[in-house]
Amino acid sequence: MKLELLCSLDIEYLGDFHQAQPYGKQGGPGWGIGKGVMTGDRLAGNAQWSNHPMQRGDGAMLPNLRGVVSTHDGGEVIFELSGRTVWFDRDGQSAADDVA
Repeated sequence: MKLELLCSLDIEYLGDFHQAQPYGKQGGPGWGIGKGVMTGDRLAGNAQWSNHPMQRGDGAMLPNLRGVVSTHDGGEVIFELSGRTVWFDRDGQSAADDVA
């Protein structure tokens, strides 16, 4: 299978990101909304989205992002993003490395 670039996505939160931490700093759900821009030869436009991630006990976030891209020709494309986000400091150390 050959993978081809569909687009690049540049996103940001609008307002505050909300997070419940029912177990102290040991994880919990979050919620936020945002906007962004998709650029590419195959897909381009403005994006609106919401994210309802879970934070693991090691500090990693598991995004659960869904949104819509309004293309420049008037179309709409619904998208979903999931995976794992790990935070790094300026020295390249993962925030998870600090969790005992």
